[in-house]
Amino acid sequence: MVIVVFLGLLFWAAVSITNLNAAYRVSEHYRVDSKENNSDDAILAFCSRLPDLNRIQCAINEARARQNRTNEAEGLQAQKRIALWSKFMFFTSLFASAAAVFGLVWLRATWAETKRTADVARDIGEKQVRAYLSVKSISIDDKLSTTGRVVAHMTYENTGQSPARNVHHELQVGCAIAIGKPNILFEDIVSELTEVRKQQGSSTGEIGSRGTGICKVQSDDPVPPNFFNLVSSGKAIIFVRGWVIYSDVFGARHQVMFCWHRDAETARQGFNLSLSPSGNSAD
Repeated sequence: MVIVVFLGLLFWAAVSITNLNAAYRVSEHYRVDSKENNSDDAILAFCSRLPDLNRIQCAINEARARQNRTNEAEGLQAQKRIALWSKFMFFTSLFASAAAVFGLVWLRATWAETKRTADVARDIGEKQVRAYLSVKSISIDDKLSTTGRVVAHMTYENTGQSPARNVHHELQVGCAIAIGKPNILFEDIVSELTEVRKQQGSSTGEIGSRGTGICKVQSDDPVPPNFFNLVSSGKAIIFVRGWVIYSDVFGARHQVMFCWHRDAETARQGFNLSLSPSGNSAD
């Protein structure tokens, strides 16, 4: 838009300058012609040399010539006024075009700032209203299941002010036993937890504000009957990890990842599970 206005300004300037040059050439022609060919003294001297009858006709012709010179003088003044008016209109148009370009730039800047402010306000409003799912509690049973597997429980809660839709959760229980090591730590099992590679339990649906979701899952394989004693002595470790994906009422998708574990240090402190140093995130 600014380029179109600028090109229009250049065209108007070219036309105005052409008109100014034409008006100047016409006025200059009238001025030179009147000065060289219409001198009053030359006409009177010519008439005085004629006979009486012709002198009368010459006087008439002189009067007509004087009228013509008057008309030409008025035409010259009119051409000068046109030239001045064209010049005035040129600078007026130049100023108006510059003002229009400035106005367009200002309107665009105002629109961009208004849109940015509206986007910020909308984002703040959505963050205040949207759903927020988080892990409320997570634990493992102190006794193995009848099949000799470790059983874990997880409860997650919507702390937001609107429902969480299309909720899908996945949970995994992992167990590891130390071989040839005096003590096994969580860092020995996994250093980067960026995904859940195996789905152990899932559900879909909607969780309203302050609502909760529950998941229960078992380890893939049976463990030794004395497994919990091995954990307390540092010979084994348990970790529970997973993720919850959901949509808010505005259509955006969100993910919560979590990872908790139980090792000798956790057992000595009397905790069922403790938060792992990696594998936890939320948006």
